[in-house]
Amino acid sequence: MSETRGNEPVFIKDKRFRYDNIKDGNPMPGKKNGRLPAMGWNSWNAFGSGNTEALTRTMADRLVELGLADMGYRYVVLDDGCYVPERVNGHLQASPEKFPSGFRALADDLHAKGLKFGMYNDVGTKLCSGAAVGTCGYEEIDAEDYAAWDIDFIKVDNCYYPWDNATFSNAENARYTYAPKIRSIRICNEDTELTLSAVKDGVIKGNGAGIADDYVFGIGTLDGTGPEPSPAGDLSSELIFIVNLSK
Repeated sequence: MSETRGNEPVFIKDKRFRYDNIKDGNPMPGKKNGRLPAMGWNSWNAFGSGNTEALTRTMADRLVELGLADMGYRYVVLDDGCYVPERVNGHLQASPEKFPSGFRALADDLHAKGLKFGMYNDVGTKLCSGAAVGTCGYEEIDAEDYAAWDIDFIKVDNCYYPWDNATFSNAENARYTYAPKIRSIRICNEDTELTLSAVKDGVIKGNGAGIADDYVFGIGTLDGTGPEPSPAGDLSSELIFIVNLSK
């Protein structure tokens, strides 16, 4: 088990922070039973890299208004796309177009609502979108900045990690985020068995899928792990079947 600091992995000597320290029942200091996990809202699935300060404030207001915050859903987490795509004097910086007030002001406002503020980064040299602001080699600087911004939670991804070849750092690996090509589907119950052709009966939505040799291919989403910042157009596709079945 190791962490990155500077230009090479560093072995974690303190067993309290190692994943393999589980036999004593206290793998992490301060662990308590009966506590809720981090629950709340993350911007990625809703907005991708298109999240903004205004959208974040609106979602925070809804967590409070709908009573979700009182139930424990208190974390509001900014995902990929919130930073300037390159470091400024070695530091992360809020996108002035998307987050004009800056991260500390946003944190203060969320805390005033009784919420907690989370942000995103990556153990690699880049974020999964390709922005060159990954925390690798900048761990101490970023930790100081996150503390100065009064951040409560960090979501850490695993793209572009120099010592891990099992990530989607290579744009060619993006093809593996797609489903296998489909020729047909079968729907059956106790009385009926129905086979539907993907080409003749299915409806393709989006721009990524296509048809070849009686198959539909390219169903799924290019997940932004290639070198181009996401979103790079509508690169997701679905195959939809509309079926009327009698009871």
